[in-house]
Amino acid sequence: MLTYKSSGSIDSQIEAKIRQWEEQLDPKDHVMIEGGHFTVNVHEIWLPVVLISKPDTVYLLDLEIEAPQPPNQIFYAREKNRCLSIVRPSQNETVDLRGWPGLTRVREIKFHPSKTEKESFRLAVEAVQRLKTRVEKVVAALFIGDIGLPTVVKDFVREGALIPESYRRELEHCSLAGELFLFLESVCRNRGKERVLDRAKREDENQKEEIYRQYGYTIFPYRNIYSLAGDFFIDRERFPLIPLTKNEQNTPTCALILAGKYIKMAREGVTEVLAIYDKRDDAEIRIKNWEGLTIAAYNLGDHPMNCTLITVDDLSREPVLVDRLSVREVTHGERRFMSSQHLMSIAQQRTHSAAAEQCSQDTCSVQRHRQI
Repeated sequence: MLTYKSSGSIDSQIEAKIRQWEEQLDPKDHVMIEGGHFTVNVHEIWLPVVLISKPDTVYLLDLEIEAPQPPNQIFYAREKNRCLSIVRPSQNETVDLRGWPGLTRVREIKFHPSKTEKESFRLAVEAVQRLKTRVEKVVAALFIGDIGLPTVVKDFVREGALIPESYRRELEHCSLAGELFLFLESVCRNRGKERVLDRAKREDENQKEEIYRQYGYTIFPYRNIYSLAGDFFIDRERFPLIPLTKNEQNTPTCALILAGKYIKMAREGVTEVLAIYDKRDDAEIRIKNWEGLTIAAYNLGDHPMNCTLITVDDLSREPVLVDRLSVREVTHGERRFMSSQHLMSIAQQRTHSAAAEQCSQDTCSVQRHRQI
């Protein structure tokens, strides 16, 4: 993993790092550039209601079976005991639903990205435009948070119907309209769970040993959560385990979800990935991406995919961080332990020691605070 130091204004640094990455590409590469990640949010609205036109906003209506369809409807679905309608008011107009027959519930669906998310999307799309004639294949990608959304809204997201207006304008400006590859968080979560976690649960001890000999990692339950240990990162400063689940219910971690995303990229034949994120949108995104890619790499084995992660951190002395990791770099190193059991034992010992040291530091910090 390489980290490049940066200087000068942040905007110019980011563009310089992207162009530096572009220069190392091979004309035969299949490239995917990701930026602009945002989350779709749902908010309950009290009845009666007047729907107001807002940027990147639609409304989900629950209606009784015999209720009339509302105005400005863009989607309609009928279920066993109700109907669902998605309404988008025309620009600068309202939809008055006070007293609307059979209306039982209204939810506001917002898909408005932050300023930094818009900027990362712009950078990604412009890079795709520059590479159109320089590599064999290049596509822009967008990761959308849809966890917890009603199924009908997830389907709507999957169809590309909830792309922010600023993103649509950027795609049109760069002559890329209709060429955006979508990754849904819920789909990536399921893929990561199926390809990594569920597969590991089915492996017997002989299979675990063979996997360690071949690829240098093992997965096991530790303190009620499943974790991954590997030769490649056993010496890192953070805990020498990558958690795959959060609790006893085996809820996937963000790292496992992102692993599902990178696995999908590899299955699409991608050989070079560039992902652009900003810590102002997620303070832990750099670690999450790195861990997700590491999990994916162990799953992909011999796939020739390289990934470059650009993380913007304007509060750091190094406001533009560039991490580069290849699948083969993770899996093709020397085996450092006698067996998967040996790796597991060492990882547990180091994790316990790291946790004890962290607890000691936290205790000292509290004591100093009390003295002050």
